[in-house]
Amino acid sequence: MKIFNYNLRIEKYTIGVFLIVLYHRLIKFNKSFVFKNERLNYLIHRYNKTYNNERTIEISIFKNLLKNNNNKTVLEIGNVLNHYINVKHVVVDKYEKYPGVINSDIIEFNSEIKFDLIISISTFEHIGFDEYSRYSEQQNDRSDSKNKLIAAFSKMTELLKDNGKFIFSSPVGYNPNLDEIIRKNEIPNMKTSFYKRISKNNEWTIANDLDWENIKYGQPYPAANFLIIGELS
Repeated sequence: MKIFNYNLRIEKYTIGVFLIVLYHRLIKFNKSFVFKNERLNYLIHRYNKTYNNERTIEISIFKNLLKNNNNKTVLEIGNVLNHYINVKHVVVDKYEKYPGVINSDIIEFNSEIKFDLIISISTFEHIGFDEYSRYSEQQNDRSDSKNKLIAAFSKMTELLKDNGKFIFSSPVGYNPNLDEIIRKNEIPNMKTSFYKRISKNNEWTIANDLDWENIKYGQPYPAANFLIIGELS
């Protein structure tokens, strides 16, 4: 009976998730957003409930970047795309155990090859900020967070080929140190664009001006309400 009840709960959960995903795919049918003058579809996926957060545009953006950089050398910082597509590029993640993923702090990571493209999806905001509190019982020390972020950006340029690009996404309002670096243009040659969530149904649009002081992570919608797309070459 216990096994039956457990299996029944799993079946109800699976059906429930399927219906939620189906509902969001229907309401997003024929809806899209623009990235670099190209219209992309929202990604609706059960993993990490993309229908309810910034992943819905992040995954579409970075899948499109991979498509446009086919046969190029690619490095991903943070194991994200593995959960949505068949990944063939190099992935570095400090903590997550996953087949083929290199477990290393990105600041300490070394490679014999340089990369045409380095990507990172909502990972940089965690560097030196909440990595200890999320993955271990160690007390989190954020005192050196900004320096670690600057070192990580420097590492990206070190790993890139001469004409390579580093493109990342990050929520605004999550890590004040990263927000400050972006707001004050502290990383040379970095270009940024911003997206704003505009509806309960998780639709997004390009945001031209940001009122940095009044942006709150998780308000009024769950998770990110503004998203940075940064590009460094």
